[in-house]
Amino acid sequence: EDDFVIVYPESKLDNERYYFNGRFDKQINDRFYWVTGGGWQKDSNAGIDNRVDLFLGAGNTWKDTDTIKFKTDYTFGLTTRQDEIKDPLREDKYPSARLAYDFMTKISKNAQFDSDLVFVANMKTAEDWTFNNLNAVTSNLTGMLALRASIRFIYYHLPALEEFDLFDTDPAEGDADLIGTVTNRKKALDTIVKVALVVTF
Repeated sequence: EDDFVIVYPESKLDNERYYFNGRFDKQINDRFYWVTGGGWQKDSNAGIDNRVDLFLGAGNTWKDTDTIKFKTDYTFGLTTRQDEIKDPLREDKYPSARLAYDFMTKISKNAQFDSDLVFVANMKTAEDWTFNNLNAVTSNLTGMLALRASIRFIYYHLPALEEFDLFDTDPAEGDADLIGTVTNRKKALDTIVKVALVVTF
């Protein structure tokens, strides 16, 4: 059980991911604002059965014009998380620290680039941190229609566990006997590429 090789099956599209996020910003002045919010996530590909994040903090607006916008916020919160397989290194409830930025710039008259990043750290387990980074280009095709291409990187420094059947030899070689199960951590990085048509009314 301490000396095994993982044989992954042929790659296939099997991701199931649900999420909901919301936030409220209260502008104090041109440069400073309060922020609060939360979110819920279920991600079978990442091994997360149920995760809820609540946060409260402050932020700065560094630039806000028609051609460029940039702001950052810094919050503390509470996270509750249940994985598909219980992780002995992670508690089900823990305080968290969160850093985020939101950036937009016009790259031409009809196109813009957007980037945002959210970094969340478990304040009880130093190695348990994650970031979610989105980068997108939107190009206007007509007054109502635009094409948007994006790439999202989701990184877990302490990925969830997954379970594998344990055989005494490689099943592909034949005559393999099932002798138990073992757990191993999932891959740390998830990459999502999207292309969408955006209709504005």
